[in-house]
Amino acid sequence: MDHVFRSTRYVGDQPPAVLFGQALGVPVGICALPVMIAALVTMLQGGRPLPFLLVWFPVSLAVAWFWTASRLRTEVVELSLGSTLVSFRTRWEVATQRPSRPGSALLDVRKSGHDLLLTIGHETIALPRLRWTDLDRIEGLCRAARDRHLDRVRRNLEQPSRS
Repeated sequence: MDHVFRSTRYVGDQPPAVLFGQALGVPVGICALPVMIAALVTMLQGGRPLPFLLVWFPVSLAVAWFWTASRLRTEVVELSLGSTLVSFRTRWEVATQRPSRPGSALLDVRKSGHDLLLTIGHETIALPRLRWTDLDRIEGLCRAARDRHLDRVRRNLEQPSRS
C-alpha cells in the first residue's frame, strides 16, 4: 500500500492484556453503576443487598467485557491506501500484531457530521475527525482511489463481450 495513516488511538507495541484492561475501565463503571445504585436502594429500604449483588454484579461485568471486546475489534486505528485498494486494522488487530486485511475496493466516500465514512465492500467504517489528524488528506486520497476503481469498472463494462 502506498499510504499508511494511523489514528491518535493507535496502540503500537502495547500488549493485548494491557490494552484490554485499560479499555475495560469505563464500561465496568457504566455497567456496575446501576447495580450499585440498586443495591444501595435495597439496603436503604432494609433489604439484603448481597443476593442481589451476587447475581447482578457478575452480569454487569460480563456485559462490560463483551462491550469492550466488541469496541476493540471494531475501532479502526490504521488505514492503508493503495491506488485503488484500501485495507485497515482495528485496535485489537494492531495489539495482537495481525497483518493488514487484504486490500478491498473503496466503493464510497462521504462525510457525515465530523466523520468520514468509507464503504469498503459490504462494510462502512467511520473515521472521526477527532481521532484522525490528517482527515482532509485521507479524504482526498480515498476519493482518488474510489474514482480510479470506478473508472476501471466502467472500462471493463464498456468493452464488447466476446461471444
